[in-house]
Amino acid sequence: MTDRKGKSWWRYHLGLAVLAPSWRERLVAVGGSLLTIFALYQISLALLGESASPLIVASMGATVMLLFVIPHGPLSQPWPIFGGQLISALVGLACAHYVGHDALSAALAVSLAILAMQLIRALHPPGCATALFAATHTLDGAPLGYAPMLGLMLTNLLPILALGVLLNLPFAWRRYPARLASAATPVAGGVINHEDLVMALSEMDTFVDINEDDLLRIYALATHGKELKRLHTTDIAVGETYRGANDERRQVVEIFPSEQGSQVRFRVLNGPRRGKGSCSLYDFSHWAQDRV
Repeated sequence: MTDRKGKSWWRYHLGLAVLAPSWRERLVAVGGSLLTIFALYQISLALLGESASPLIVASMGATVMLLFVIPHGPLSQPWPIFGGQLISALVGLACAHYVGHDALSAALAVSLAILAMQLIRALHPPGCATALFAATHTLDGAPLGYAPMLGLMLTNLLPILALGVLLNLPFAWRRYPARLASAATPVAGGVINHEDLVMALSEMDTFVDINEDDLLRIYALATHGKELKRLHTTDIAVGETYRGANDERRQVVEIFPSEQGSQVRFRVLNGPRRGKGSCSLYDFSHWAQDRV
């Protein structure tokens, strides 16, 4: 196994990302997270007072990370953040009040929070940490009350969402929520539409952390790139072999002029259509994907 293959094997099995975001994207994510947590701390301090403990639920750090690193991911959208965090906090509190502060309560809090988030279509991984916090955190030996916990969650969540919208707004490609960015950069029409993707995703029966508009945009960019790389008539030469759809390979035997324009005679080297054929030079160049 060569070094290159070895690196590919490790990258594939360990899930090491092939593509990395630009430094501009990294700086926006870091700057947005820094400003949001700093502002959130100050807002919570002003509203809850210095005696409040805690001022920020620790899972909000993970929420901010998703919001600024993956602003268009389904897990990062307003309803998953707001609904997922709130329902998880309520589940955790219920476990603390009715089960107690033990291993069973902690396990139930996390597992039932996952179920609750799925039921209300608000899947947000940091919600599990919130449920665990609510199930295990005590105040003077007693579980947290529903009203104080609800006040703490709202004090944390509303500023986070507001700052997510505000700080991403200057950057058209990452405006938040994702629908704002979709409106700013419409997807070009193509063979695949929104309904096709929704149906395909539903048939997979698993969660994919990317929205339909981003999938369409990826498809449009890939198709556009393929068009840019398409061979031209000047790239076709006698004796060369070219590959097209279904991995069919054709070897050019002759290029000759005619009243209809330049024509190509070729041999099909593989597949069910193996044999001789001919077509216009333009059609051949449009069929050919690359030279073998």
